[in-house]
Amino acid sequence: MLEVRHGGAPLTGQIARCVIESFRPSTGVKGESRRFTTREEQLLMLLCQGHSNSMIADTLNLSVNTVCVHLKHVFQKLRVTSRLEAVVRYLASKTPQQAERLASLLPPRTPASAMRKRE
Repeated sequence: MLEVRHGGAPLTGQIARCVIESFRPSTGVKGESRRFTTREEQLLMLLCQGHSNSMIADTLNLSVNTVCVHLKHVFQKLRVTSRLEAVVRYLASKTPQQAERLASLLPPRTPASAMRKRE
C-alpha cells in the first residue's frame, strides 16, 4: 500500500502481465484447444476459489497425482504456465451465465466438521 501511495503500481509486474495476456487472442485454431472436460471445469472452478491440489483432490475424490495430471492438461489447453495465469485466462473467457452453469457442476461442499474428522 505504501508503494501505491508513492506512485507505484497497485499490481506486481507478473500479475499485470497475466491480465494483459488474458486479453490477447489465442494463436491456435479458435476453440480447439480450450474444450474442457467436466472434471477439468470442476478443477478450474476450485482453482479459482484458491484450493490447493490436496484440497481439490479431497473435494473431487481424486488422488493428488490425478489432480496434477488434470492441471497439466488445463495448462496446455490454456497455454499458461502457472495457476494464476490459468485462473485469469479462464475467468476472462466466461460470461456470467457460463459461470453459473459451471458453479452447478461442483460437488456440494463438505462441512468443516467432517473435514476435521478426516484428519
